[in-house]
Amino acid sequence: MKEVIISNSDFSEIKKRIIYEGVENLHVIADFDKTLTKTFVGSKHTPSILSELRSRNILGENFSKESKKLYDEFHPIELDHLVDENIRDAKMNEWWSKVFDLLKKEGLNKSHLEEVVNCGDVQLRDGVEDFLRFLRDMHVPVIILSASGIGDLIPMFLKSKGLLYDNITVVSNFFDWDSEGNMKAHVGPIIHSENKGEAAVEKFPVYEKLLERRNVLIFGDSLGDVEMIGKFPYENLLKFGFLNEKVDERIDEYRKRYDCVILNDGNFEFVNNFLEDFL
Repeated sequence: MKEVIISNSDFSEIKKRIIYEGVENLHVIADFDKTLTKTFVGSKHTPSILSELRSRNILGENFSKESKKLYDEFHPIELDHLVDENIRDAKMNEWWSKVFDLLKKEGLNKSHLEEVVNCGDVQLRDGVEDFLRFLRDMHVPVIILSASGIGDLIPMFLKSKGLLYDNITVVSNFFDWDSEGNMKAHVGPIIHSENKGEAAVEKFPVYEKLLERRNVLIFGDSLGDVEMIGKFPYENLLKFGFLNEKVDERIDEYRKRYDCVILNDGNFEFVNNFLEDFL
C-alpha cells in the first residue's frame, strides 16, 4: 500500500483552484497531537503531550493511577463511532471535567508543563518545521485546534522549538494560573474530540481574517478531526488525514472522511510539496 493515498477523485481539481487563488485566500486548521507530532518516537508510543504527565509520573502516583482509570473508562467510548454522537459528546465532556478536577487536586504547576516540554519524548513530524516556516513566510493564518487537554503546553512546546510564530493561533483548553504558577481553574468551554467543530474560533480576533480566506487545508489524525471546519463558509477545502496505526482496519473509514490519507506515522513531504506549488 502506498504511503500517501489520494481518496478524493476531485483532489487535483480542488488543489488547482486553491493554488490559482493564491496564499492570500488560504488558511490552515491543524490538530496537534499525532498530527503535527509523531505517534512513535523510536519504538515508544507517544499518544499525547498531556499523557506525559501520567507516563512520567510528574504529578505523582495518585494522578498517574487515577488519570489512567479515566483513560481506560472513556477512551474506548471516544474511539467507538457506533456509540451515539450525543452520548460520546457528553462522555468526553465528563472525561475532561474529571481530568481537570484531578489536575487541580494534584497541584498542577507551570513547572510541570516545562518538564513535559523538555522531556524529549514529544517530537514534531519530519517536515513540520518547514511547513510552519512556509506558512509564516507566506503570512497564512494557522489555527492549531487541540482537544488533548492542556492548551498552555502547545505554545510552550512551539516556543521551545523557535516555532511560535505570529500567524499561529492555538485554540484549546487553557487554565487560569496564580502568581506562583499553580493551576486555579479551567477557562471557557471544554474542547474535546467530539466538539472541535463547535470550538469557538469565532471568538478569537483572527476569525475576521479567516472570513477573508475561504480556501482551507485541514490536518488531523482522528475521524472527528474532519469536523474542525465547523460551520465555516469555505469555498474550497482539502482534508489531510494521518493514519498512524491499525491501517488495514481503519483505512476504509479514513478514505471516506479525508481527501488525502498519509499512512504509518508518515512525514510532511507530500504536504510541503503541495505548498511549494504556490511558488
